[in-house]
Amino acid sequence: AAIAVDMTCDYLYLLHAAAWAGPGSPVGTIQWEYGDGSTKSTPILSGEQVGDWWGGHAKNAFSKGYDELNPSHKPVYLFVAGLTNPTPEKPVRRVLLKCAPPSTGSGTGKAIWMVLGAVAGTGDNVVESSRAAARDYSSWKPFAPGLRNAEKPLLDLSFLLDAPAGKHGFVKSKGG
Repeated sequence: AAIAVDMTCDYLYLLHAAAWAGPGSPVGTIQWEYGDGSTKSTPILSGEQVGDWWGGHAKNAFSKGYDELNPSHKPVYLFVAGLTNPTPEKPVRRVLLKCAPPSTGSGTGKAIWMVLGAVAGTGDNVVESSRAAARDYSSWKPFAPGLRNAEKPLLDLSFLLDAPAGKHGFVKSKGG
């Protein structure tokens, strides 16, 4: 898969997971394509930048378990990794996400790399700073907006709306 970037960036952050990949197994490669035509590659290894979605670990990624995503196995895990751009001073034209070929590494040979989202960023690696400042959220209570039965909401932001809805016409897509 190709992702247009068209900017200079220090990191590419991926929300992703792997399946059927043993520790240290390659699951994919990020190929950085720069504006000057040059390329660099970053390998994605199970246990490093990504882990198994059924409970693997990744020492260079932040992970979060979710009970709602898969009824046959709870929890499943998603990982956020901040991948360092090998040449951050060059504008990145695009990145290519390439799956590892079958039968590589110590897994079953059927490794799957699941990428749910990607975003380029500059400055400090927010994944590293988040891991360094790990927070305990166990005492937090779930909040589900829109599910409260109350005449007056706890937080009313309706004054921010430009009423009535549609007064400027319908939403239209221009050029794409």
